[in-house]
Amino acid sequence: MDEEVRKRQAMVFQRPVLLRRSVAANIRFVLKLRGVDTPERTMEVLEYVGLAAQARQPARLLSGGEQQRAAIARALAHQPALLLADEPTGNLDEDTGDRVIELLTGLARRQGTTLLLVTHSSRVAQAADRVLRLSHGQVIPVPMP
Repeated sequence: MDEEVRKRQAMVFQRPVLLRRSVAANIRFVLKLRGVDTPERTMEVLEYVGLAAQARQPARLLSGGEQQRAAIARALAHQPALLLADEPTGNLDEDTGDRVIELLTGLARRQGTTLLLVTHSSRVAQAADRVLRLSHGQVIPVPMP
């Protein structure tokens, strides 16, 4: 894959994958790789996802929902053109899942990021601008109300 294309993508997994570092250091890691590491950008995304108060806390000590929000902040910190999200609410309770979807869709829209989200939840799919269903190997567009 072309390196420039890869740099403009990010991924959020069903189970958050965080580094054994502080919450802020997880964000700074990605920003450093992209050459845009600033303390202001780190705090901006942590404030947006509601984790500014936990910036110095080890990421592994966060709750499941907080870890997912940290993973989202890290994925969107460098403002990728495309964000791939694989079942980002799969391990979360309904309320926390709703909050995660709000964060993903809100931040993606705010930054102009295209969000491609895979889910089994029709509730989660309702937040989308466009829905495609995969059935027996066929891609089927779902009419939107």
